[in-house]
Amino acid sequence: MSEYARTFSSLGVKFFAVTDEQPAVIATWLAEDDGASRITYPIAADPDKSTLNHFQLSNFQNPTPRAFIVKDGVVQWYGHPDELDAPLQAVLGGRWSPETIRAEFVLNSQERRARDQINACLIDCEKKRDWTPLRVMRDEVITGFPERRSRFELMRFAILLGSMGEESEGYG
Repeated sequence: MSEYARTFSSLGVKFFAVTDEQPAVIATWLAEDDGASRITYPIAADPDKSTLNHFQLSNFQNPTPRAFIVKDGVVQWYGHPDELDAPLQAVLGGRWSPETIRAEFVLNSQERRARDQINACLIDCEKKRDWTPLRVMRDEVITGFPERRSRFELMRFAILLGSMGEESEGYG
């Protein structure tokens, strides 16, 4: 983050960190091992976790550490700092749409829900030794998620070979 702060501060981008540590703990940490020279941006103390509750928990995303891009008071993007470069460049270049992250979030949530449903159905089918409900659900999910088809095809392959023991259909 310090590298980002050095690189983008000339473009008017402001960086700051938020931690739930007490201010005295932050000061001690910064004093140790030349911490103040590594951190080139302000650090805010949030011991009651109000910032955490507002920014992280409200969007149901839990990457740690996490970064946010805020423009004109609106969160444009959030995620792991390793993934910050492309969205930051897009926001700065005027090519970013908050709808992009919203659509991705919705799709990811729907995919997780479908995977959970398939896994629950798999457990039930294993107990009953009747694979019909799983076959139906699996095919509906694959059809319903064309943009994630390959992921669900891999899941289908693993289930056919693993739990169902149907290698010929799986490899077919």
